[in-house]
Amino acid sequence: MSGEWFANYVKAPHHPAKGRIIRALLRLFDGRRLPSVYGPMMTVRARDATNRFALLGTLAEDYRDVHAQIMAMPAGECFVDIGANLGLFTMVASRHLGPDGRVIAFEPNQTTFADLAGNLAANKCTNVVTVCAGVSSSTARVAFDPGPAGHSGIARISEAGSSAIMVLGSAQVADLIRNVADGRRITIKIDVEGHENQVIEALMPLLGEPAVARMIVEVDPDNLAQHGTTRETLFARLAEKGLVPSVNEPTRSHYNEVFVRG
Repeated sequence: MSGEWFANYVKAPHHPAKGRIIRALLRLFDGRRLPSVYGPMMTVRARDATNRFALLGTLAEDYRDVHAQIMAMPAGECFVDIGANLGLFTMVASRHLGPDGRVIAFEPNQTTFADLAGNLAANKCTNVVTVCAGVSSSTARVAFDPGPAGHSGIARISEAGSSAIMVLGSAQVADLIRNVADGRRITIKIDVEGHENQVIEALMPLLGEPAVARMIVEVDPDNLAQHGTTRETLFARLAEKGLVPSVNEPTRSHYNEVFVRG
């Protein structure tokens, strides 16, 4: 049973009982797999808001813009997913880029990573390299806040965190991406709940290379401030490497900026 009926129902016109029915179906299929409205099959975690967003497309703006950028990539390129969570965009890219394409997924939360790996296996994503680690300005073991049980997507690096993760710095990350990309054009997506500037620092040795064609970076000034950085710093560091914003909406408090090579 493919579960295609579920995605079709989610995308069907709204009716008064639809929300209740969908919530009931997610509880019924908890721990089993259903197709996301974006295509890939995913393990259902009915209590996790991020899981529901990925299955249902609930955060339309946050999800559709990243999805559109991936779908605009030519087949055979390389997509780097830093903050892959359950692997929605990793899987979308894997399928879209085809057998000649390459995908790298970084996810440091071991529980989330287990679901990511299971989702990739279920979707037969054989062109993906997975890394159970984060990315930061230097290689280290750092404190990590896994967030509430009901929202895996807001897990973050935090000095007040109750657990710890590994993060990889410049040398390891840049070499890994170069080796996996193997000459392919590269698009990098970063969504790490305010740690974006530190990830960019780790990527700086790579970002000046022409192969890096595009970056999709979550911009949230409040989250960035928690890590001692700003939107302006983020933009300035990427500008040093010839990557300029194509959206650039400074009045928005949360959005995905797309940087392209100027």
